[in-house]
Amino acid sequence: MLEEDGSANPRLLAPALAQAARTAGATILERHAVTAMAHDGSTFRVEANGGVFAAPVLLNCAGFWGAAVAERFGEHAPVEALHPNMVVTEPLPYFCPLNIGVVGGDIYLRQISRGNVILGGGRGEGDTTVPMSRPRPDSGAAAMAKAVRLIPRLAGALIIRSWTGIDGLTPDVLPVMGPSRTTPGLFHAFGFSGHGFMLGPAVGEVLSELVLDGRTDVPLEAFDIGRFARPEGAAEDAWNTRL
Repeated sequence: MLEEDGSANPRLLAPALAQAARTAGATILERHAVTAMAHDGSTFRVEANGGVFAAPVLLNCAGFWGAAVAERFGEHAPVEALHPNMVVTEPLPYFCPLNIGVVGGDIYLRQISRGNVILGGGRGEGDTTVPMSRPRPDSGAAAMAKAVRLIPRLAGALIIRSWTGIDGLTPDVLPVMGPSRTTPGLFHAFGFSGHGFMLGPAVGEVLSELVLDGRTDVPLEAFDIGRFARPEGAAEDAWNTRL
């Protein structure tokens, strides 16, 4: 863990960010299912919960569902549902100041100051049409076993909570980020493949620069949605297999 590394609890930080946005003048509408969206050449119109919202700019930050939003405007991005499996142990005497992860080992963990060890590994399950997600006990037990092999003193620690969610996973595990290729005023930021919470503040800054300044100094070529465009004449199945 480097000195500039950090960590945050999304259960605390997300509401704090929402409150800061409200204080700055934003209106946050929850539980609004978008049923229609269109662009007339200058203005976006989005229908949700019986209301119509119009604006010259649309930010597509819909996570797993970002691909469906992009499809509405003629852009393709292959995104699968990702359900990371997470567990947290009972509080233990503090012993680990590091964030630890094993490359290719499907285990990562950290200990918070209260003593709980938060670790991830394996996959949960879910249904994106509901939407619903839930952790899997077998994945949690397997992750705990790997953690014990990594840090033997975790043997016997009780798991007190587990959770998962619905994220978007791209074939190259890189997000889709940047301006639309088909629709002026549309900007994408989705498919973060499990890294969205960590990258969120920086992504928000990049999007604000694109909207307000029309440019950003951050290189976005690797994240362009055009990388998933199927070449003319290529079979869809073969192209998806290549991706």
